[in-house]
Amino acid sequence: MANVIDKFSGWTTELINKELRATAHPFSVLLEQIQGDFNVGTGLRNSNAFNANEVFYYGPRKKIDRRGAVGTYHYLDLTYLPTIEDVKKLLISILVFIVVVILVY
Repeated sequence: MANVIDKFSGWTTELINKELRATAHPFSVLLEQIQGDFNVGTGLRNSNAFNANEVFYYGPRKKIDRRGAVGTYHYLDLTYLPTIEDVKKLLISILVFIVVVILVY
């Protein structure tokens, strides 16, 4: 397997995903596809490098040119949000979660 750190050398994609999900940091990333696919690819690579829990992207096209991600999309939970309403719902659900956590804490 190419483009993985030495720890994952020889591992299957499934095993790598399982390990990354078990050790993911508690944050999500929301990308907006305005300037092009390579900017999305940069966001995906950085999300993978920092082991984000999940990644969402919003833009005019569901399909992105994955060359800019250099294979990191194999190791991310990537969700496409087709409309701004979907983005609003996501942000409201996160805000509600944050408020609940703060109030409970």
